[in-house]
Amino acid sequence: MPYSSLSQHRNVQFPAELADVRGYEVRTRDDDDKVGRVDDLICSPDGSIRYLDVDLGGFFNTRHVALPIGAAQVDRANDVVWVMGMTKDQIKALPEYTGDAGLIDDGYESRTRGVYGSQAADRDLYDQGRFYAARGGEGAREARLVLSEEQLSVGKRQVQAGEVGIRKTVETEHVRESVPLMREEVTIERHPVSADAYRGDLDIGEDEIRVPLMREEAVVEKRVVPTEEVVLRKQAVTEQQEVEADLRRERAVVDDAAVRTRQGLAGTRVVGGASGASAAADRATNSGPADRLAGRADDLKDRVDGNPASRPGPDATDRRI
Repeated sequence: MPYSSLSQHRNVQFPAELADVRGYEVRTRDDDDKVGRVDDLICSPDGSIRYLDVDLGGFFNTRHVALPIGAAQVDRANDVVWVMGMTKDQIKALPEYTGDAGLIDDGYESRTRGVYGSQAADRDLYDQGRFYAARGGEGAREARLVLSEEQLSVGKRQVQAGEVGIRKTVETEHVRESVPLMREEVTIERHPVSADAYRGDLDIGEDEIRVPLMREEAVVEKRVVPTEEVVLRKQAVTEQQEVEADLRRERAVVDDAAVRTRQGLAGTRVVGGASGASAAADRATNSGPADRLAGRADDLKDRVDGNPASRPGPDATDRRI
């Protein structure tokens, strides 16, 4: 059966009706001798407490033992765990616990029970209700630890993915164009003139005439004009992206044998449910198997509800079997 220490479950919620005894001093009830301190709790897969990890102390060689939960009782008022019916040497004789709850197997538990011999029944050694009898009574048997799991929570945040820049550069292009230009030219014509046709005074001498000639020249002028506009615009695009993570989850593994045992005890309490004059008559007669079952149920109830007369040994309400 795979056990686990309570320190392995960081998000565990300890039930309000139970005392978290980690750090409590461990002492023997018979001789009030200090044994050590509770370092951790060792739990069954169903969430119930199975052992107390007790640090026995020591300066040079610290030693731990796994003390069955039913072999002790909590005193929350004084932060003490009392060990019933054992001496300090007997507690030290328990098998050493290395801190790895997974190493507790049938062989380990058999050696643990061997230290007690026939002093206590197996179901009593691991009875969580006995340990919390003064604190939670019958309710301590039903107390459970809350298991947790990790869930994936995906959020989004904006980060800069890149940058887009646009800049202008200047390049030179050689342009050649054909331009029509006008110019004036001179044509000289000569015509013969008769003396009769020309009527005027004529002098012989030098003379000169001038006629200006015109032409067009190409005038090159450069001016800046807009030719194009570049617009940079952002738009949001949605795409799917897969995210992965390893999630831890606590699982409760039910020990069917333990469940059957608890169910059997519940049935025993029903069988032994007589009260008043009828119960007194049954205890007086002790007439058969049903009476013996009722007697065991009565003893168990006394241990759970903290009846002082039943710690240890028989009392007036116990059946003689």
